Amino acid sequence: MILKAAFWARLASRWAKRQQLKGNKRRTTDPETLYELKDTIIKKLWQLKEQLENEKTKIELKFYIPEEPHRYNFLFCDEHYEEFAWERKEIYDGYYRAIEFFFDHKSEILKCPKCKVNIQEYYYSLYSLKIKFPNNTEYHFHIPYPIGKKYFPKYKDLEEVEELENEYGLFRFGAPVSEEEKKLFPLKLVEKESKRIIEKLTEAAAGLKSTTDETTEQEHTQQEMSFTK
Repeated sequence: MILKAAFWARLASRWAKRQQLKGNKRRTTDPETLYELKDTIIKKLWQLKEQLENEKTKIELKFYIPEEPHRYNFLFCDEHYEEFAWERKEIYDGYYRAIEFFFDHKSEILKCPKCKVNIQEYYYSLYSLKIKFPNNTEYHFHIPYPIGKKYFPKYKDLEEVEELENEYGLFRFGAPVSEEEKKLFPLKLVEKESKRIIEKLTEAAAGLKSTTDETTEQEHTQQEMSFTK
C-alpha cells in the first residue's frame, strides 16, 4: 500500500504540472486540486513514518533553500515609484520589472518609512523528502515550505540540502506526465486511485494511533498496579 501511495502521489504531481502548461486547452481539473492530493498523501505517509522505518523503508527529510527563498510583496512610495519609472524608461528602455528595481534597491526600500513591504520568509524553500523502499524503489518529493511546515519538523531542525533546479522550463523540479504516461494513467484514474489510497492511509494511521493508545493505557495500568502492591 505504501509503495502504491508514493506511486500515485508522483503521478498526481506530474498531472498537476501538465494542467499548468499554457498549451493545455483541455483542463478538466484544477492543478491545485491535484497538488492537494499529492500533498495529502505525503502528509499521511509522514504520519506513518515510524511504521515505515520498522518495515525497513528509509525516509530522508531535508530542507532546500534557494538563492532567494523569501517572497516579497511591496508597494512603493511616490518617490521610489517615480525613481523606478524613470530607470525603466531612461536606462532599461522599458524592460525593467518592479521586482528587479526592488532587489537593486532592497536595503534602501526596506529602510524607507513610506514604502510598504511584506516578507514571507522561506516561501520559495522546499522540504526535500526521499523514500527508499526495501526493493530499492526510490521516490523523491518536493513540498513547498508553506504547506509542509504544517506537519513536518521545523526547518531549523533539518539538514540543509543542495539541489539542482531545472535550468529551463516552467518547473523548478519534476516534469509533467509524458504522452505515454498520459495514455497509461489517465487523469481520472490518477484522481480516483489517489483518493482511494488516501482513505487507506487514513485508516492505517487511525489503527496505528489506536494501538499506541492501548499500549500506553496498558503501561499506565501496570505502573498503577505496581504502585499499589
